[in-house]
Amino acid sequence: VSKYSFLANHRPTRLGGGTGILFKTELDLKQVVGVCEKDIEYQIASSKSICVINLYRPPDGSPDKFLNQLSVIMGRFIPKNLLVVLGGDINIDLTQQNWLTNKFYNIMLDYNLITPQIHPTRITKFSETKIDIIYCNKEAIQTGVFMSDISDHLSPHLIVNMKLKKDNVHETSFRNLSSEKVAEIID
Repeated sequence: VSKYSFLANHRPTRLGGGTGILFKTELDLKQVVGVCEKDIEYQIASSKSICVINLYRPPDGSPDKFLNQLSVIMGRFIPKNLLVVLGGDINIDLTQQNWLTNKFYNIMLDYNLITPQIHPTRITKFSETKIDIIYCNKEAIQTGVFMSDISDHLSPHLIVNMKLKKDNVHETSFRNLSSEKVAEIID
């Protein structure tokens, strides 16, 4: 796609899958970390003005371990004073109210991430679930879901105003943690 770039995070141990971030080339995103584990896959990319986090929880992965790892990841990689966009397929139905959704919402609130998304993203003959998410620490100008035949899910999207005051732009550095280090922190 013209004027867009793609960062891929492939699964190292099997064919297919992984995570990817499609972005306007002018944002100049660079991949900071990409991890594929049994309970969580994530990819983080950033520039001087934005940090993008892409998540995936495999359906057979532990939701509780996913949320524990997510909390650690957020604590390690969420930069101050940058626009943060977090999205992905978490395979936790946010239309339900239970301890899992409460734990997820509390993690988002801890980092001032909100979602304008209200529509279900996986619609079948028998159910409508909201398992695909997009969160941001800034008010969105436009939100919605894309319909496409490339997936059995609808894709949430948002548009935000990227104009930042000069005094709000800061260099950000990240500590690159291996999946083993993240596991050590959680345990």
